[in-house]
Amino acid sequence: MIIEQALEFLGKHQPLPSDEEISEAEIDTFNEVRKFLISNPDERAIPLVLNAFGDEDGFGVYQVCDDIFRPFKPEVVLPHLKNELASKHYGVRYWAAQWAMEINSLDIVPEINAMLATPEDTEAHYYCVAALMDIWQKTKNPFVSKSIIELGGKSKNTDISELIDEHKTQK
Repeated sequence: MIIEQALEFLGKHQPLPSDEEISEAEIDTFNEVRKFLISNPDERAIPLVLNAFGDEDGFGVYQVCDDIFRPFKPEVVLPHLKNELASKHYGVRYWAAQWAMEINSLDIVPEINAMLATPEDTEAHYYCVAALMDIWQKTKNPFVSKSIIELGGKSKNTDISELIDEHKTQK
């Protein structure tokens, strides 16, 4: 595989189909692209990878895509991550929320807050609160703390409640 092939595949799969609809060949090729990009980082792939995530977990492949982003400075990934947190595709937003936990930047807080305010993104709310907690740990910004408590506090998810309780004890 060469970079042009990887970028072409990703460009044609924005996003990939859901787990029910994706073919074995598509997920296998995506996994090969993932492995290639880990060994051959290329900034051009960042927005394409972030926008490739379909609904669900890609048969376990999506969970191991974080290594694609690690070679890049957070400020390189951040603008693309901000876009994908606001994507019209649920799977793209869901996975962007997970990758947001690795970007400890105040610049991403508005997009995370928007997701927390969206009932359709309930499954991603845990990752949103966890990302906000990481940002708060780094910045101690009161606006971030307020978001954790007020927006995260609207969730009925016990795991999120535990995160909020943990945050309150750290304040």
